[in-house]
Amino acid sequence: MVNTRDADVRADAVIVTIPLGCLQRSTISFEPPLPPKVQSAISNLGFGNLEKIFLKFEDAWWDAETSSDAPEIFTFLPPVTLPPGVPTQLITMFSLASIPVHAQPVLVVYTAGAWSSYLACQTPLSIADLFQTHYLPLLPNYSPDCIIQDIFSTNWTNDPFSFGSYTHVPVGSMNGIDDLCILGEKIAGLCDGDGGLWFAGEHAGTSDLATVNGAMSSGSSAANQVLRAIGEVPHHDTINSNP
Repeated sequence: MVNTRDADVRADAVIVTIPLGCLQRSTISFEPPLPPKVQSAISNLGFGNLEKIFLKFEDAWWDAETSSDAPEIFTFLPPVTLPPGVPTQLITMFSLASIPVHAQPVLVVYTAGAWSSYLACQTPLSIADLFQTHYLPLLPNYSPDCIIQDIFSTNWTNDPFSFGSYTHVPVGSMNGIDDLCILGEKIAGLCDGDGGLWFAGEHAGTSDLATVNGAMSSGSSAANQVLRAIGEVPHHDTINSNP
């Protein structure tokens, strides 16, 4: 039985696809509680933050005149001008001005760890000011006229439907692979042949962990397990998930 604010739904089997960050914060509840080994796997795994910031300009003033179609990549040591409280970690910018398809005068900043946590608490205006003041002047061909025209940033850290962006095995973990395998197996059910509960997502199983491919693969695996459990597919057969 799945209880929501709008309706109660009965099913022979349920595949739960909410992210690990939501499972760790118990944004949905399970009655009876999940088996202890499943609860341990959920709490033992890490759920990291990876944010992207897109800085758009009138033109790609930093773009070098080369014959290469590879994007330009800029890596920054922490500028000495950074104000207190700003993380002092390396950051990397990728130019979208030289890509072979749909090139744009845009710089993309990838952040993780302390940077993601810091930026999640900032406004777009303050983020733009931070890069305009402390990072852009370090790029080639910069002048005071090189002004950010628009900015977009992800905020998976504060998203109530994810609370992060990817699963990882924490440093020092001795059972990380086992925990991933547990989340990719049948989570709960009365007995074989009676349906039950499964997870799917980039955290469920060991196939392409922390990727969209992994999430798709886990969904296909969960669907196969469900159909076997309710007797729709023989145990030696597998559904082909390719188009």
